[in-house]
Amino acid sequence: MVKLGLVDRVADPEDARRVHLKLTRKGERKLRALSQKNLEELRRAASPALDRLLRSFRESGGPKPAR
Repeated sequence: MVKLGLVDRVADPEDARRVHLKLTRKGERKLRALSQKNLEELRRAASPALDRLLRSFRESGGPKPAR
């Protein structure tokens, strides 16, 4: 994924044994496009109730934190 430019490897400044992966802009675009395709497939295959649920989820901006 690094070679494809989708993620960057970032060394952990506190622990040289660890490496963090950070999504690049290109990676974000690819992930967003893939997510959109998955949602479209779900909508085509889903019942009307699931379609309403997915639409409601998207319009609300996602799940709310638990109290």
